[in-house]
Amino acid sequence: MTSYVHGGNVWREGNPEKWTDFSANLNPLGPPQIMIDKIKEKLDNIVYYPEVDMKTPTNNIAKYLDVPPQQVLPTNGGIGALSLIAEAIRPKKVVILQPGFVEYMRLANNVGAELIHLPLIKEGRVVYPKKEIKEVLDENTMLFICNPSNPIGSTMPNEIMLEILKSAEKCRAKVVVDEAFIEFAQEDSVKHLVKEYSSLIIAGSLTKIFAIPGIRLGYICANKDTIKSLKERQTPWSLSSFASDVTCVLEETKDYVEKTLTRNEVQREYLREELEKMGITVFPSKANFLLLNLQKKGITVDQLQDKLIKDYILIRNCSTYIYLDEYYTRIAVKSKEANEYLIQCLKKYLGE
Repeated sequence: MTSYVHGGNVWREGNPEKWTDFSANLNPLGPPQIMIDKIKEKLDNIVYYPEVDMKTPTNNIAKYLDVPPQQVLPTNGGIGALSLIAEAIRPKKVVILQPGFVEYMRLANNVGAELIHLPLIKEGRVVYPKKEIKEVLDENTMLFICNPSNPIGSTMPNEIMLEILKSAEKCRAKVVVDEAFIEFAQEDSVKHLVKEYSSLIIAGSLTKIFAIPGIRLGYICANKDTIKSLKERQTPWSLSSFASDVTCVLEETKDYVEKTLTRNEVQREYLREELEKMGITVFPSKANFLLLNLQKKGITVDQLQDKLIKDYILIRNCSTYIYLDEYYTRIAVKSKEANEYLIQCLKKYLGE
């Protein structure tokens, strides 16, 4: 049986606040105060059903993405977007660039699709297999591309993405681009291409950038015909009133997002430098996390996890990802203080 493992298990001892959690890729700034204030302001509205047609959040998310409302469908988190896409289209074949988000496999299994895995890492480098991807595309195929990749943090080069979309358009395959972390690589978003390519469907999440996993707020971005078809299959009241309410302040979060991106870049570079000084292999990343290979240090992730748990630090064990072994781990980029604490603990266990 396939094991679908996730990070963020801060409830293991019933007290989430005592953990420094590097296993979940959430914004260390925490939710924007303006979102918290909006939820408090609208608290009394929990006695009402949310908008069944989701017109308000649709318009708000469309403005945030700078796309027409007809190309947007709000969903119950990013996984809600992915689930709706898979269940509505029910492809016979699912192609996944691996290592990739484990839920793609669950969705494929749920619809009884044939699974094809294509490796992204060859000889220690990230290589996007353009030729192999184009060879497996046909009208029965759904290709999942996580951009930036989770757990690597890399993005598919624009020229390769365009070639794949053109091939998919010709053979009527579906390309699902998961942009859950796209705020960290905005220049690589393909949202401006959904009108041109009917084969393209984007699944997005506002969980990571705004640190609101408990709110469950995501979206689908596609051409208007695809959105209309998916909306007809979506269950009513897919957004809670809280999720709908926070979309009302999305346009007022630009400074928060800018501050997040600046801090993330500085702290990601700090972590990369310190980890490489210790002899740890670090993969290049555009996202708010780093994929590490510990093999040169002669320690497995299980062994390192056991040591770091004593310091109430969680890291993501990536051995459950396809094509990754027991030496791979992923760490989130957190606050300056948290990152320095992690480096201090790693030096204690792995040496300078």
